[in-house]
Amino acid sequence: MRIDVDKQPRAELDADLALFEEMFSAKAAFFDELVEHRRDGATVEVSELRQETVYAIAHFFYLLKVFGIDGPDKLRNFALTHNQNMAELLEDKEELAKLGIQPQRLEGAFFNTDDNLDRLRLNCGTRGIRLSQSDLARFLVEFMSAETCRNAVAVLHDAGYLKRSRSAFGSVLISSNGGLEDIFAGYVRSFRLALNKQPGLALRSLRVVE
Repeated sequence: MRIDVDKQPRAELDADLALFEEMFSAKAAFFDELVEHRRDGATVEVSELRQETVYAIAHFFYLLKVFGIDGPDKLRNFALTHNQNMAELLEDKEELAKLGIQPQRLEGAFFNTDDNLDRLRLNCGTRGIRLSQSDLARFLVEFMSAETCRNAVAVLHDAGYLKRSRSAFGSVLISSNGGLEDIFAGYVRSFRLALNKQPGLALRSLRVVE
């Protein structure tokens, strides 16, 4: 979508600005909360917590919680849906070009064998979701590379939001202590409440003058 700013009524531009300010303020508050509630003794730099990769991982764990993906079978079904989404994206060359993602990167993001899916289920356990670092990177392939994902996980682990353990297969497992999802939930709620105070704000901001 593109609009000619010079042709927009002042009221429309003001509505757009108000929406943007609410979005910016809510996201800034999300990062403020992450910084404020990091564990005592954390050595991570504040700038490292204020990264889009950290935001994407928080968003991912938030979605797992709100969609009730809390056990091995649900996680397996989620992985199968992920496979389907990746297959569709691979077929959409135009969308791939827009995202700037090479097909080879997506091809490595499938849970494409029974062994992959079995390990995903076994790693998960029965007390919340646990994922290997490679499986987390598979789920987040549209947002970051595997190496970038590992770096962001290290930041969140040092800050006290993610826990690390070892699987029976020797891989590093990642789980959340719940704080990350709660902070993200607060961010989403604050933005929604801000919109509710200004009825029609979001709809007005999406209008386009031909």
